[in-house]
Amino acid sequence: MKWRNRDIIDLEYFLHQDAVSQSAEDQHFLHERDRNIYLDAVSPVMKEGETADRRFLIRTWLDRRRKQQAPADSVLPGEGIESLFSSCRILFILAGIVAGGSAALSFLTYTGESPLNVFTYLAVFVFTQVFLVLLLIFLSMYRWRRGTFYSSSPLYRLIGRTLLRAELWIRKGIAAKLGADRHSRFEGALGLITSKGRTYGTLFFLPVIILTQLFGVGFNLGLLAATLFKIITADIAFGWQSTLQLSPEAVHGLVRSMAQPWTWLAPANIAYPSLAHIEGSRIILKEGIYHLATPDLTSWWPFLCFSVLFYGLLPRLLLFLGAVATQHRLLAALDFRQGAYEMLLLRMTTPLVSTRGLQVDDAAAGAGEEE
Repeated sequence: MKWRNRDIIDLEYFLHQDAVSQSAEDQHFLHERDRNIYLDAVSPVMKEGETADRRFLIRTWLDRRRKQQAPADSVLPGEGIESLFSSCRILFILAGIVAGGSAALSFLTYTGESPLNVFTYLAVFVFTQVFLVLLLIFLSMYRWRRGTFYSSSPLYRLIGRTLLRAELWIRKGIAAKLGADRHSRFEGALGLITSKGRTYGTLFFLPVIILTQLFGVGFNLGLLAATLFKIITADIAFGWQSTLQLSPEAVHGLVRSMAQPWTWLAPANIAYPSLAHIEGSRIILKEGIYHLATPDLTSWWPFLCFSVLFYGLLPRLLLFLGAVATQHRLLAALDFRQGAYEMLLLRMTTPLVSTRGLQVDDAAAGAGEEE
């Protein structure tokens, strides 16, 4: 049976409900309920002498508990959070496309008085993204080595609380009957997710990583689309200038090094500007722009688009796919060997015994399993 995040959330939700029961009567009821689940749903499919896998046992119990709870809870926390996450994936991509497209259109507003500085474009749209990706990797490695879990991350708590409030706001607008009880239920589910950081490690943080990378993917798609749109529909001129007094040879060496990931994809004269084009697109304020040639000023745009594609979009896609693959791997590796699961399995696999006092007219007095 394939496990998903929604299954883990519902499992912890039901276990939390059972943990509240402390009296002997409640414990007897839980034992009887869970033992009956085993006898009704697990025992008939087991071969003689076969030992049931604990993942199968717990998943069977969870599915049966969902059916039992269905009349009381039309939407369980796992389903509600998964539904919200599915909606947020689309919203994050669209928000990223709008943000990237708007930023590019704003930057690429060319008045004709001076070419757009390629260093500014690279700094704003490429180098910043590379820095953020490296920062994310560094912080992840740091937390992993220190043994601090992602549930303590401010970003995790911020996005988690934001998504919860968005869920409640949306459902309140759709159905006013949800009320305070549903609100407290989802608040409790979020609290369970946060408190189980040490049990599940990064599993509950990966959806946040996935959403942020989807935003990054959308941002770069919007950036690329807007850049190509402006290049096709307008006369955009790119040049370079720097107070550092860089030589054309130094700039050529920089762009040639940056273009190494895609030199196999395009000829050298397209993959990055030649030394002659770089010399011809240098902006010198006191000389104006009239001495600059159009072929030199337009030689930069393929390099800029490739830079966004390979240093912006591709790392985000790789992080997204890596997060999804890691999520599947962690879900497949869950062994359910913590204390709460051991107690659940004990209730399911231990025969239920009840004792009664002997009576004169009771020929069958004793102890027996209630099945």
